[in-house]
This record gives sequence, structure tokens and C-alpha cells, in this order.
Amino acid sequence: MTFYIAVTPDEYELPMAVAETTEELARLMGVSGGTIRSHLSKVKSGIVKKPKYEKVVIEDND
Repeated sequence: MTFYIAVTPDEYELPMAVAETTEELARLMGVSGGTIRSHLSKVKSGIVKKPKYEKVVIEDND
């Protein structure tokens, strides 16, 4: 299962919003889905060092 999380812009990175899709997170945060996807791409490539949005994958071990 994959979750997309908006985190606080400080050293604690506390969750502000959690969603199952980038579009849902974008709606909660008042931005476009493209903004979330673009930011996640920049985090993955190392351009952004302090992420605002994160992708978390949780594997189901059934």
C-alpha cells in the first residue's frame, strides 16, 4: 500500500495530511496533483533536500 504525506518544513517532519493518491493529497493541501508529483520527482533525484511531500510504501505481509 502506498501513502502520500505532507510534512512540516522543520527538522521534525511531522505529518500534516495523509492520502492514498497524489490527487487526494493535492486537494487536501490546496495545490495541483502535478505539484505533488513534481516535488516527489525532485526529492527522488536529490534536487530537493528537505521534502514537503513524501511517498511511503508499506508492504503487506499476509
